[in-house]
Formats: sequence, C-alpha cells, structure tokens
Amino acid sequence: MTDENVARDRAAMPPGTHRVLDRRRLGRDHRRLAERLVPGLAVLDVGCGSGAITRGIAEAVAPGGRVVGVDVNEALITAAQREHGTVPGLVFELHDVYQLPFRDAFDVVTAARVLQWLARPADAIAAMARAACPGGARLPGRVPALACRGRHGQRDG
Repeated sequence: MTDENVARDRAAMPPGTHRVLDRRRLGRDHRRLAERLVPGLAVLDVGCGSGAITRGIAEAVAPGGRVVGVDVNEALITAAQREHGTVPGLVFELHDVYQLPFRDAFDVVTAARVLQWLARPADAIAAMARAACPGGARLPGRVPALACRGRHGQRDG
C-alpha cells in the first residue's frame, strides 16, 4: 500500500461525521487563529472538511479577503460547497495536501486535525509552505499555520 493510499484511507469519514464537523466554529475551536485574522487576508484552509470553520475564516477576513478550503474527501467538499458556497470570497476545492497547486498565494495557510492522519506529515508541511507567500513563519499554537506579511504589512509568528 502506498503512502497516498494510507492517507486516503485515513481521510475516509464514517457516516455521521458531518454532524460533528458542522458544529465546529472558528472562534470557539480555533481561537488563536481567529485572533490573527484581519480583513483582506488570503487564507488557505487545508483539510477543511465540511467547511464550518472555513466559513468563519471567510467572515473574519471580509471584506476583501479570499479563502480557499481544500480537502481530499469529495463528499466533504460537496457538502461544504452546498452549505457555504454562497459566502463571498470563499471557495472549496478538491485537492490532496501533498499536491497543492498553489505557490506563493496565501497570507495564511492553516491545517487543523490533519497532520496526525497523514503518512508523510513533513511533505504536507512543505506543500503548505509553498502555498504561503514568501517570508512565512509558523504561528504558535496547536493549529499548524503559516503566516507571512499580508497586504496589511502585518506579520504573525
């Protein structure tokens, strides 16, 4: 079995998982990240699941912000698009964390409850770092996140 197959198998969510994921909120479940978000930032949320937290991120960086939620689980991306697809500045895309198509594109790249499920977490962090704009730094806290100088000239980390 390849590392990619292991990761995909681990990403499979049992029935009913959506109900748990949908109850999560940015301000309650990711306070440290929420404290660092300001309007206008571009944010990549890796392993966005059903999009509940990602929606909170989009609301925090509005107006003028852009948020992309990615997940390897197609059913979760479909649910996120259905539930949150009309939020301005927010899109959901199906991507594997090891093969993120983004380069130097985001002020903040975050992943919560993702790395522990991966066969190659260091490779995932490298892909996330490539997606962050140059000069990124790891944010402190339990939620892995990278940040860099955004349009507002702020730097966290």
